[in-house]
Amino acid sequence: MTPIGYLTDEHTPTWWPDEVRRVAPAVRIVRVGQPGAPARGTLDPEVLLFCEANKLIWVTADRNTLYGHLADHTAAGHEFWGVMTLGEPITTEELVTDLILVYETHSAEDYIGVVQALPL
Repeated sequence: MTPIGYLTDEHTPTWWPDEVRRVAPAVRIVRVGQPGAPARGTLDPEVLLFCEANKLIWVTADRNTLYGHLADHTAAGHEFWGVMTLGEPITTEELVTDLILVYETHSAEDYIGVVQALPL
C-alpha cells in the first residue's frame, strides 16, 4: 500500500502545503512551482502525468476543463491517482483536517480514478 501524497496547483493558496506539513510533517505534499514539482504554468495534461508518475492526488479549484483532461488521460491508457476539487469555500483549517484525515485512513490505491469534492 502506497501512502497518500498530494500536489496542490496554482488555483489553491500558496500556504496550504506548509500548513499541512506543520500539522502533519509526514504527509507528502508539494505545490506546482516548488522544487520537485511541475513548473508554474504547466498545462493540466502534464500535471496529470506528473501526478500519475509520482502517485499523487491532485488538489485543485479549477474544474472548468478538468473532466475533459481526465477523460483524455484515461482514454490514452493512463490512470490518475485521485483528484480533489474545491467546489465550495473551504478554510485552511478544513482543508488541512480533510487532507490529513484522508492520509491517515486510506492508501493511495484507494483513490485511483476517484474525484473527491472538498470539504468532505
